[in-house]
Amino acid sequence: MDEFINKYEWLLLNLHRNCKNSKTYIVSVVASGKNAADANSRLEVLAKETGCTFINVTKEAFENLGFEKVFNVLKPYMRVFPVSFAQAMQMA
Repeated sequence: MDEFINKYEWLLLNLHRNCKNSKTYIVSVVASGKNAADANSRLEVLAKETGCTFINVTKEAFENLGFEKVFNVLKPYMRVFPVSFAQAMQMA
């Protein structure tokens, strides 16, 4: 797990360095079990430490809400570029 988080942090730092005007979102691991829960908690901490946004979509969310509702959770974070005037006003 430590190696996974270290590589993920390296990837995020490279993204921040090379994509200065972007915003990075980290979506949780969609699985169940101790390893997934540990990975998600560590990814959430990593997101805070690196200025990213953590989106918690777990396997339980898929089971309880269904794919369409989980997609609706993710939809506000998705953008089509270039951004239209109407989209820019929604972000403001």
